[in-house]
Amino acid sequence: MVTRAAVQTRGRAREAGYAFLGEAPERPWWRAYHGHTSFEVPTLLVQSGEQGWDIYLSGVPSTRRDAVGSTIRFTLVLAGRPEDADAALALVTAWLSDLGANGAVLAAALDEAFPEAQVERLLGALGPEGREEAQRHLLDAVASLTAAPAAAAVSEASEASDADAPPDWLADLTDPQARSAFLARASDVLNGGSGRALLLNLVGAPADVTALLEDPRPLAVLGVDLDEPTGFTELTRIGVPPGKASPPRPRPAGRGRATGRRISSLHAALMPVALVVATVLAVLGILLWQR
Repeated sequence: MVTRAAVQTRGRAREAGYAFLGEAPERPWWRAYHGHTSFEVPTLLVQSGEQGWDIYLSGVPSTRRDAVGSTIRFTLVLAGRPEDADAALALVTAWLSDLGANGAVLAAALDEAFPEAQVERLLGALGPEGREEAQRHLLDAVASLTAAPAAAAVSEASEASDADAPPDWLADLTDPQARSAFLARASDVLNGGSGRALLLNLVGAPADVTALLEDPRPLAVLGVDLDEPTGFTELTRIGVPPGKASPPRPRPAGRGRATGRRISSLHAALMPVALVVATVLAVLGILLWQR
């Protein structure tokens, strides 16, 4: 089941800032992708976690406007378990479909669930009660995505396949096959598999996601305006798997003993010199004392 759902947006007032309705999630896990995506621009993150799955969507445009006429955006953060995978996949598919076809299915569902008067009220309703009310409205919006007429926007999820995709890959958002493979990876994660399906807007080439390969979970990435947007680019993992230190290199046999012998030989060679120096200093000391 969906164990946590949170909505971030802002009100109309000029001085208003973006805030979560009620309470912010306790664990801001999405910040790990800072530098790979701008959260103000459309982003989609689906990943497996210890207790199930996590979803983050941002940059969803509302029809609401702020005091100077700028578009107000929604950010959604959800956590759940495999038994609620269908509803979660509908949410992911709706946002991905909107981005691929310049649609507004998800935005329309959120605007209906969060009209301006309600948003303004919930922005002032801090604490668990405000969070729980916002969560109920968000889950209602998610449920609406599986019903007509929104079903047309999510129908491709049931046909998604990643049979031609490597375990770790990068592709362009505009590629229909890549979007299908992305949904297949997201479906696997939501149904209990280990992995990540990420739409990152600051990624242009494989080198931009090298740091993400330090995580052992399989990785599927959709980028925007890739340098080479054709087909899947397989991402190669190089180096030691995370959590495993390199084993110590065995010391050559006899190396310690040889080093000890060299030190002993040097010590023996310097002993006569030290004795001569000590004798000279002693004689000089006696002569100076007699004067």
